Amino acid sequence: MDLPARSAPTIADRYATWRQRYMRDEPGLDPHSSLPHRYVFYNGDGDNGDAVTCSEAIGYGMLIAVLKHARDDLDALLRYADYFRNERGLLGWQQRRDPRTHRLVPGHEGGEHSATDGDLDCVAALWMAHKLWDDPAYADRARRWGSALLQHCVHPTTGALLVGDWAHPNFLTASGNGQHRSTRRRASKAKGKIRRLLARLGFKRMAVPDAQWLTRPSDFIMAHLALFARRHTEKSREWTRVLEVTRSIMDAQHRLHPDTGLVADFLVWNGSRAAYLPAKGKVLESSHDGDYNWNSCRVPWRLAHYYLASKDAAVEPHMRALVRFFETKCRDGMVYAGYKLSGQAFVKYTDLAFLAPAAYCLEVMGSAKAGAVRRRVDEAYADASYFGETIAMLTLLQTGANALDLLA
Repeated sequence: MDLPARSAPTIADRYATWRQRYMRDEPGLDPHSSLPHRYVFYNGDGDNGDAVTCSEAIGYGMLIAVLKHARDDLDALLRYADYFRNERGLLGWQQRRDPRTHRLVPGHEGGEHSATDGDLDCVAALWMAHKLWDDPAYADRARRWGSALLQHCVHPTTGALLVGDWAHPNFLTASGNGQHRSTRRRASKAKGKIRRLLARLGFKRMAVPDAQWLTRPSDFIMAHLALFARRHTEKSREWTRVLEVTRSIMDAQHRLHPDTGLVADFLVWNGSRAAYLPAKGKVLESSHDGDYNWNSCRVPWRLAHYYLASKDAAVEPHMRALVRFFETKCRDGMVYAGYKLSGQAFVKYTDLAFLAPAAYCLEVMGSAKAGAVRRRVDEAYADASYFGETIAMLTLLQTGANALDLLA
């Protein structure tokens, strides 16, 4: 007897599975509040030691909560973010569970410092929540958080997004002149932590202040930047400049590799050429920092989302280059999990984190090859983990008219 064919999971099915797997409550986190605090668990594979979540995961969770109109989740995630907000008004990039107290605390070596993409997603979710529920408290939070991003995560000279608050030249080079002794001591201690963190990550060839010359294209979330420029009216000029600089950097990367449209995980400012160029070798995470790898795999999704929301003709050539690459180089819809910028794969396996952004890009551009990649996406769910499954969830939710209306 033949069994009836199983229907493909719906977006609602995917969301229910995602929420059950990754959304966690943390009772008793704040002894002064009986309200729930919630986070997105990101370390199911155990690749990050005793860490449980990061600002990237909180930002993704807040976006998903708004897109699913899940206000209780959004508010609980926001309470969590508020609890781990640092003295600069930004969310600490990582939290771990202390093995002695079993409480959540900042991650080892700099967990209290920020990572830019997580804060950008959080602020965007707040502006979207304000549009959805017309609660001025969300807009107030978004303004204050966005102002902190402008102050601490944008390079004062180039106007480019920094990788985090710890890379800002004022944070790294503060001498403490005119400061109270305890303030100078904290600044010195923080810089020591950053040096140890960079050493652990292999970032040894550069002096600490040189981190200011890094930028990470996976942070180039232009749909958010355009949203901030419209909604954060007091800072509209500043956000517009960040958007223009970001778009210019992306255009330069496209001109470097017009046949593929691929962008490196990290870019480094080249003073003699007055341009951001792909990293050479390991500068922060791996020997593939100058390749299309586990950071920039998100670029086709973020760029396509911006194009879908804005129809900005300036990014269309880059979009078409990516589409040509995925159509011609990814046979049978197979997008590998890492490429040289010239288009040569350096691994022979795939992951949802690479497949879902490619499928989304092709779908936005109306490519006939989108279906083949989408089938690979469906197959890849069998081996999914937090990173790929969460990105895939967002690509499913950021398509409809209602989602785009929240960005208007």
